Amino acid sequence: MHLPRNVALLLFALLCGCVPFPNFRYYAPAVSGAVTQDGRPVVGAEIRVRSQFVSEARIATSGPDGRFATESIRKLLATATLIGDPLYGYSVEIIASGNSYVGYTESSVGYGPKEVQLRCDLSKPFERGTSRLHCTPQAAGT
Repeated sequence: MHLPRNVALLLFALLCGCVPFPNFRYYAPAVSGAVTQDGRPVVGAEIRVRSQFVSEARIATSGPDGRFATESIRKLLATATLIGDPLYGYSVEIIASGNSYVGYTESSVGYGPKEVQLRCDLSKPFERGTSRLHCTPQAAGT
């Protein structure tokens, strides 16, 4: 029995756990928040958001109130995977006054968040696992 090529491809995709359904895959969320040091806003800090799985980065600069916002890192995929969860992982780096700070990192199995709001205090780092971080996630609207 000989199947037409497009039917054979569709069957193959379904058996592999993929269906031809365009969707966005988020590699790093949109990140927003504020950077402070010793209780004062940090003006002109550069915030870099990077994904562990793609080479793109999103960069923002904090304003007069220390606030910043970046867009998400996402890709339009032609197929959706039905079997197994994707991996995600991203990091937030802050560069201020010539110093580099690890703001926040997160990685896991599953679908990552589409947006994250952070409160970053460069004068009060804390330990999480083996990392020394300067930002904590906030609930939306806080």
